[in-house]
Amino acid sequence: KCSQLEYLRLGDNPWVLGMENKGFPSSLFELTNLKELQLYRSFLQASIPSSIGRLTRLEVLQLTSNKIYGSIPSQLWDLSTLQFLDLGFNDIEGEISSSISNTNLTHLLLGTNILEGTLPSQIGELTNLVQLDLSSNYLSGAVPNELISLSNLAALDLSFNFDLSGSLDGLCNSTMMILQNDTDATIETPLFFASEPLVCSCCTRIKD
Repeated sequence: KCSQLEYLRLGDNPWVLGMENKGFPSSLFELTNLKELQLYRSFLQASIPSSIGRLTRLEVLQLTSNKIYGSIPSQLWDLSTLQFLDLGFNDIEGEISSSISNTNLTHLLLGTNILEGTLPSQIGELTNLVQLDLSSNYLSGAVPNELISLSNLAALDLSFNFDLSGSLDGLCNSTMMILQNDTDATIETPLFFASEPLVCSCCTRIKD
């Protein structure tokens, strides 16, 4: 009946899904012409089903500020048309898949979840990426050098993670960065905060 629907924006409207239905309606993934799906702050308490892969025309997926749990299904990373992904402020766990390079993301917002592991170097293949927010997770290891190749990146937030390290020299001339968990520091633009032992030699941090 709604098979031609392309835009579904139901964010901040939990009563539409019904308080008794805290998961994703199965009929949602029959809307295979969807280009945009917004269900932020909708009291969703479920994992993202593998049937998300049926939405092969999806460009925007915004599910922030729910109680979504489990890992990100591999089928989501197979959505080659996906440009804007916001899964922030949920309880999503697991690692970020190397298959992320299959997408066409310009905005990747995964902050405030339970993600762990290292950052895949394939993030550097997202050449159209403008915004990357991976803050407030449990990520660790070296930040891949491939991030420096993201010439369109305008905003990067890696703050409040478990144990990230490495150098981001080469990014700060064009990127607003949030790198450090030091809320007592005053940081000149382009930094907002800092997270040692991340290093950026061209950024200035001023302490009182």
